[in-house]
Amino acid sequence: MTTQSVFHPANQRGHVTFDWLESFHSFSFGNYYDPAKLGFGALRVINDDIIAPSRGFGTHPHRDMEIITIPLKGTVLHRDSLGTEGTINSGEVQMMAAGTGILHSEYNSRDDLELRLFQVWIIPRATGLKPTYQQMNYEALPGQVRWLVSPLPQYEDMETLRINQDAYIGLIEFQDEAIELKTPLSQLGTYILSIEGEVQVNDQILNTRDAYGHWEGKTTLKAKAGSRALVFHVPNIA
Repeated sequence: MTTQSVFHPANQRGHVTFDWLESFHSFSFGNYYDPAKLGFGALRVINDDIIAPSRGFGTHPHRDMEIITIPLKGTVLHRDSLGTEGTINSGEVQMMAAGTGILHSEYNSRDDLELRLFQVWIIPRATGLKPTYQQMNYEALPGQVRWLVSPLPQYEDMETLRINQDAYIGLIEFQDEAIELKTPLSQLGTYILSIEGEVQVNDQILNTRDAYGHWEGKTTLKAKAGSRALVFHVPNIA
């Protein structure tokens, strides 16, 4: 039975530190395991990474996962087995459909600045898909959701990256007014992660990096101007 709502405080996330990486895990990942945090529906990973200058993840494989990278500060240098090579900066978003298999590496391309990013994994609607790579620039829309990822190349008249799942990812930069969210499809849950500031989601207060998810339809968001949050709408799959 699906729990109708969950609250995930930032200080209860998984936390690992290496010589070049500090990472906070919203859900079970790598050596961090919590049976109560195996994901939220099709949303299985939100890693909040801080990567030292000129360091990063060497070439490694993935398959059958939709992988989204959202830089907050700094520049990602990306290479993959599809022949893609390039950089991703804040104000850009990247997505790989790993499908039948892909190799890739991600490094901090700067030698003078930490790289901060979110990496998100979402389970696709089918296995064995063709691997693909997408990337785009975006501008935040103060006071409303700037959708970054959707099942369609455009959602609500916005260009988005196209995901192989009935899933949506958006970014909000708040003004002082409330925002009402409805799931774009029935039976989707909503998961909100506060990037910074204090965000009220229905009756739940989120401080920086706290998160709240529910399966109950409409969502009301309130926050002071300058607060930011990530929004996820995802199906409930086992």
